Order: sequence, then C-alpha cells, then structure tokens
Amino acid sequence: MSVALDRYLKAGDLYDAYDPVTSTEKYFKGTDDSTLVFVPPARDPPKIRDSIMLVAGPDKGRTGRMIGEEVAVSRVGAASGSKKAIIKLNTTLGGIREIKVVPYEMVAKTLQQG
Repeated sequence: MSVALDRYLKAGDLYDAYDPVTSTEKYFKGTDDSTLVFVPPARDPPKIRDSIMLVAGPDKGRTGRMIGEEVAVSRVGAASGSKKAIIKLNTTLGGIREIKVVPYEMVAKTLQQG
C-alpha cells in the first residue's frame, strides 16, 4: 500500500518538497566500495525490516529500511527470478519518507552499531 501511495503522490505531483539531488553517483565516483560500511549481501542478505544501504545505482549510499519484496511471476505462475526490494528511505522530504522499488542486488544490510 505504501508503494501505491508513493506512486500516486509522484504521478499527481503532490509531494510538498523534492530532493534536489537526483543522483548520488557523482559523490561516490572514484571511491572504493570498501569505504562504505555494510554487510556484503552474499554473506548476509537483507530481509524485511532490516536497516539497509543502497550500494549501486543513482541512490548509492542512501540508507533506509526494507519494507517488502517483489518477485516477478510469469504467466504460468512460476517465479522468473527477477527480485526487487521495496525500501523506505531515511531522508525526509516535506515530512514524507520516499519509497523506492529497486533491484534486490542493489541493497545491502547496514552494520548494527552497539
């Protein structure tokens, strides 16, 4: 339901504020991924309710919480293997936290402090 609301607000241009940074890739150009603090997805894949970091794409480095998963299903009912993560970003814009649907490979679990 959160994804549907977020898409509705974007389509209707109903957000009060927009993030002025359209892509964070420029901030990480030339930076080794080892400087980012996250658990490699192959070692411990993120699950729903985990704190996550985007490790690729235009939102690289942004953090949030994984709130769901999508798996593409073919017409015959079999999963086609295309898995996506639904995340709620930590950044607040106009009092609303943005929801993103991204490929599962772009998401890694953040290290817990404490």
